[in-house]
Amino acid sequence: MLGKLIKHEFRATGRTMLPVLGVVLIMALLANLSSPGFEVTDVTIIQILLGLLFAFLFIGIIAAGVVALVVMINRFYKNVLGEEGYLTMTLPVSTHAIIWSKLIVSFVWFVATAIVALIAMFLTVAGIARMDLSYIFSNFPPLSEVLNDFYTFSGFNSSTMPVFVLEAVAYSFLSALVICLHFYASMAIGHGFKNRKVLMSVVFFIVISFIFQLLTIYVSPLFSFDSDGIYYEAQLCTVLTRLVLSGMAIQGVQGIILYFITIFNLKNRLNLA
Repeated sequence: MLGKLIKHEFRATGRTMLPVLGVVLIMALLANLSSPGFEVTDVTIIQILLGLLFAFLFIGIIAAGVVALVVMINRFYKNVLGEEGYLTMTLPVSTHAIIWSKLIVSFVWFVATAIVALIAMFLTVAGIARMDLSYIFSNFPPLSEVLNDFYTFSGFNSSTMPVFVLEAVAYSFLSALVICLHFYASMAIGHGFKNRKVLMSVVFFIVISFIFQLLTIYVSPLFSFDSDGIYYEAQLCTVLTRLVLSGMAIQGVQGIILYFITIFNLKNRLNLA
């Protein structure tokens, strides 16, 4: 049944996400093809239009991430707490399956958005580089030399750097899911009241944020280095790795708490009247 829920979620959210991601890719392709136009034209209006294209592409990449988050939150609101909630909450499936279907679909769209953003940036950079490859290659040192200098400075190496990148990516996606659960939990609590459900959802969103901020302030020092100069003497790779891993631990705990708050309120306090 979880598979059917996921399939339904993709159909509902894909109507918005696919066109948005498609527009970003089209704009990136246009930016790639039009980049040489900066060199071959002296017409000011054309240069302005090309500049606007790059600006809109940058805005589009950011907007795609925002849209992905908004779509996931709005989908939960309409499908669980809105008019569709009467049908959704009476389906012969567990509340856990309903929540997980939405989280899984959200995760996939977040990954898809990140991939599209990377492709868009690659196409844009490739277009700009094609304008004068000889200049770029003659004025920048070899990639191997840049990497060696970075490894020497940071303490990373060819083995630890890919692991750190994966950890940072995992942290980013975990944070996105926790943000979704933050909204889910707040709305689930707020819709347990008879009146002013949206207002109460906003209030509890602020309250939960405040509580987690306090907990983070008190818990974060447990993951930090001792204050006897060790922090400042540690290599950059050690500091960054510890920050990412501690962030993942904190986000994981918050996610578990928010998940069970959401489940409890949907099962015991949900008021669709």
